Amino acid sequence: MQVAQLAVNLITALTWPVVIILLLIYFGGDLREFVKNTNELRLKVPGIEGTLIRPLQSAAALGAAAERQRVGGGGSANSGMGEAELRGIADTVQGAIQSKSAKRIPGSSLIWVDDRPQNNVYERKSLEALGIRVTISESTEDALEKVQSNRYDAIISDMGRPPDSQAGYTLLAELRKRKIDTPHHLCGV
Repeated sequence: MQVAQLAVNLITALTWPVVIILLLIYFGGDLREFVKNTNELRLKVPGIEGTLIRPLQSAAALGAAAERQRVGGGGSANSGMGEAELRGIADTVQGAIQSKSAKRIPGSSLIWVDDRPQNNVYERKSLEALGIRVTISESTEDALEKVQSNRYDAIISDMGRPPDSQAGYTLLAELRKRKIDTPHHLCGV
């Protein structure tokens, strides 16, 4: 009788670990995908508590702070984006982040050409929160030197920088003339 009781106790003790192991084996891939796509993960165990927030949330928060500053810093209340627009942007970014091409984002680099880089602090921090290295350049000439000596995945340029009101187009023309085919975006701010 004692052997039977010992066997029952052993089976009872091993049931939950075996069930958990079987569930992990069966749903392992789905669980990994779930955890990978989870933006916030909280762990609460007696004596241990922690939260992991993905870089996307940091980037979204910095983007929202930039918009808030733009609206509060001299823009009219109607010039800022509403919550729905910001949520739409965050959803679009999250969709891109979850795509296969998103694996290339961390470690990417771009050069941001603007004679007033302080105006883009939050946007740059948003990009950096996603793992993108941002290099600042305040002139067309400096940007051309940096692009010639470094590899960038993208170029962002302000349209006008003193003394050239078409500085973005000037930079684009020089890049084409030098056969530099880095993707670029011109911003009219």
